[in-house]
Amino acid sequence: MTAPISRLGIALLLAVSAGAGQASAQPQASPEDIVDLNDGIRAYLQGHFEPDPPIYYEEAIERLTAVLERSPDHTTARLFRALSYGQIALIQRAKKDEARDEAAELDQSRQVLDDPTKRERLLADRDRVHARLEEPELDPAERLRLESERTVVNRTVDFLERYESLEPEELENAIVQANARVGEAVSLERQNYAHMLDDARLLVDSLETPDTVLGLLQVIALTKISRLDEIQAFDIKRGAPGAATDGLSPSRLRRAAAANLESAARVLEGQLAGQPINEETIRSRFFLGVIRFRQAVPRRTPDEDPEHDLDRLAQAEALMAELSDWEGTDRRWRSYAELYLGLISAERGANLSDAEQRRASFEAARIHLDRAADLDLIEQEGAAPRSQSNIIPYIVWRQLDLIESYEEAEPAPRYRHDLRLSVQWGAHYDTNVVLLGERTDLPRDIPTERDFGFTLGSVIDYTVDLGTLDDDLKSWSLGLQGRVGQIWHVEIDEFDEQNYGGSAALQYELLPEKETFGPVHLRLQYDYDYALLGRSAFVESQTLTPNVRVYALKRRATTDLFFSYSIRDYREPLFDKRFNRDGEYYRIGLMQSLQLVDLGARYESAGLPAWGLASDDGMRQEDPDYPARYLLPYIGLRYGWDSTEGDEFDQKAYTLTCGAQAPLPYGLTLDAAADFEWQEYAHGSLIDYHRRGRRDFVQRYSVALSRTFVLRGGTLANRYELEMDRVLLTVRAHGSWTFDDSNVVDRQGESIFEYDRAIYGLSFGFTFN
Repeated sequence: MTAPISRLGIALLLAVSAGAGQASAQPQASPEDIVDLNDGIRAYLQGHFEPDPPIYYEEAIERLTAVLERSPDHTTARLFRALSYGQIALIQRAKKDEARDEAAELDQSRQVLDDPTKRERLLADRDRVHARLEEPELDPAERLRLESERTVVNRTVDFLERYESLEPEELENAIVQANARVGEAVSLERQNYAHMLDDARLLVDSLETPDTVLGLLQVIALTKISRLDEIQAFDIKRGAPGAATDGLSPSRLRRAAAANLESAARVLEGQLAGQPINEETIRSRFFLGVIRFRQAVPRRTPDEDPEHDLDRLAQAEALMAELSDWEGTDRRWRSYAELYLGLISAERGANLSDAEQRRASFEAARIHLDRAADLDLIEQEGAAPRSQSNIIPYIVWRQLDLIESYEEAEPAPRYRHDLRLSVQWGAHYDTNVVLLGERTDLPRDIPTERDFGFTLGSVIDYTVDLGTLDDDLKSWSLGLQGRVGQIWHVEIDEFDEQNYGGSAALQYELLPEKETFGPVHLRLQYDYDYALLGRSAFVESQTLTPNVRVYALKRRATTDLFFSYSIRDYREPLFDKRFNRDGEYYRIGLMQSLQLVDLGARYESAGLPAWGLASDDGMRQEDPDYPARYLLPYIGLRYGWDSTEGDEFDQKAYTLTCGAQAPLPYGLTLDAAADFEWQEYAHGSLIDYHRRGRRDFVQRYSVALSRTFVLRGGTLANRYELEMDRVLLTVRAHGSWTFDDSNVVDRQGESIFEYDRAIYGLSFGFTFN
């Protein structure tokens, strides 16, 4: 639907000319300026009526540019030049659409010629449509829809008859030539809209007070450029013949399109702020509704996972409903508003899994589409009604067909039912495997405190939304995990580790997401872990952790409040029961994170790919923000106390945690974190020569550089089924440093609790789900 958006005709010219009176005072015009300005305006107006308008618009641009070179602040010259650029862009768009239609029809002709059954279906469709149009009592709106279908079918048949005599090579050459014309027209259309946007922005900046129509001129250019970027990304993704990449990735094009749409929306929101609906604001409200719909349902190829922003969809629906319901809205604008309400209801229904809700949405879509078709009709005396838009009947026909396909398709997945297996292998170098203290001798039979090590671990996760079992449990989900990990050292096998564990977590959605707040989740998790040191049992622990998680700012801010209670049973041999670490361990904490800024967009604007691989689009299932890449800082506080059966290790601990996850170009991610922990022990240390109370200050730092590769993307629907069709590989280089400063010194001057440790490693992790 483009008719009311893309006409930059005389009506807009006159309206904008009236608004331009608010601009700052014109400079004193020279005789040359007056001549060139008059010739430019004359050429612009002539272009509306002459058979070859590009010549006149180009002459207008040449004359008006001469004025602006001499007088850069001449707003009238800039206004008419912006309009001339817009008219040339529209002409190029018409050429592009004509060439694109020809390429599509040629391609369809090739397919029909290769498959006789397709030809039979095409001719059957033509006969069916023609027969329906012969019915005398046909509803006028239905007649217009069928006439639109007849136009499409007849055009395809005409192309088929025209080209069926061509050799395959000739047909292929004709397709290549048509696609080349598409590329040329797209390039010129984009170029002229970009010039129009530059002039429109300068005009808006020159105003002393905002002007609605000049703002709309800017909005038109932004949305047109956005649409060109969307289509180019779409063509590249689907491998369309002749699709021009211009060195740009689909994700970069889509980012640019989204940024331009949001800029256009901000212009319109500024115009509408505090303004009631009236005749002056109808156009702006409609354009804003269209933009919100485009943001809610971005253009994607059939093999891509759909993205829908339900908040944007609701905003578009509210704007269109307001236009349709207001008594002052004329038939034309109401027809377009009803059309979009139909599109919105259809999209919503396609993404529902509940059969009743899905059926209701599709029925609402049909009602809105029928209203749009009826409102679009203009009665003619002595003749059949005609469409005032010339486009709504076609869109209604296509959308009704699409709704039928939605109804035949499987409903969108609703509840997760997912199984994931992760396997990780790595190698590392540890500078202090045994945590050897300062000025402390190595234990007997331990050759060195430094050693190389290897790790191997695997984790299996199962997640299920309990609504799968019963709709009354739709707010509940259950997660189960089993894990095993091994660490082997080259020389110090006494400190090899084996870890076995499992978890169960039950989550309840207390509050759903509403606008910028929510959802709020309550979570209860149980963990069991059993560890061996060397080849002997070392510690067994059980932990219960209730947690409250609150999302805000459209999930960009996350707050976690948690408490954990752990029982530990150490199996190490003791020479003194006062060193017994068995007991109860408590922790309470608060963690806050915030997606601060989309660095991916910054990289793309600087000419660096945020991701870089075509397969990276498969990250959409892993990362709901894809393709955005946010800088994610976080900070947390934790207080803990340990109550053990012995005396030596009873303590209180205060911990400050901070860090950030920073995306880098080419899909790399840099993680940096720091922990600062102050430990205060309850009793005088049995190790300290003076029996002083132990005080430790522990600093932990870590940094990691990682990259995840999508080896096999899988389909989103299988995250709702027990089917593994997705494979990821994560390569991670990491380093960590620990500094434990303790005041305990034994009678030999050794600080056995004070140590430094560094670990450097590289790991490879495979994830299957």
